[in-house]
Amino acid sequence: YTDEPEASAGDKPETLYISRTYNGFEQNNGYTPSEHTVVSGDPKGTYAGTYVAIYTPAKGYTWSDGTRDAVTVTLTIDKAAGSVDSPVPRVLVYDGTQQTLADAGYSSTGTVLYRLGEGGSYGPGVPAARDAGSYRIYYKVSGDSNHEDVGESYIDVNIEQRTAALSWGELIWSYDGTAHSTTCTVSNLCEGDTCDVILEGNSITEIGTAEVTATA
Repeated sequence: YTDEPEASAGDKPETLYISRTYNGFEQNNGYTPSEHTVVSGDPKGTYAGTYVAIYTPAKGYTWSDGTRDAVTVTLTIDKAAGSVDSPVPRVLVYDGTQQTLADAGYSSTGTVLYRLGEGGSYGPGVPAARDAGSYRIYYKVSGDSNHEDVGESYIDVNIEQRTAALSWGELIWSYDGTAHSTTCTVSNLCEGDTCDVILEGNSITEIGTAEVTATA
């Protein structure tokens, strides 16, 4: 009686560690086993992570080098780079209310987070402000399970000052030998706001003209 030599299951895997980058499609570890190879585990995957496959020649078969040992192949799918469309500053004029400073940014690779100024913490809402002035909005992206984070960047936004209007009282009199003065009030203010007016040179007695300066 003579033992028959075992048949070959083909070449064993040579590359044991495979690295790929997430692309939204299924990817494999690059090894194609023969029909005489027993496969366990995960030789392929779609999402970022680690996939381990074990290959063993079927009963009665060996690798082409005559061995029968199980071979482990590890596939790693790395996270892809993240991306972001930056928030867009709004054109704003002071109106006495809290105003959202920008149109929201967008990312298909995670969540856009915002922070107003140097202090404070990041959150998903676009910052708002009330007073006229300059504001800096920092933003970044917290990547999802398949994408890397996007680092911090910023935009600058202005809330312009509101233009107030002066309304003058009586400005023309007939001479009567007495001193006359006018009044001045500020209009186009926002609800709840006040503005005091100081008048300089606001007196005239003799026939002629007087220059009155209003400071608000």
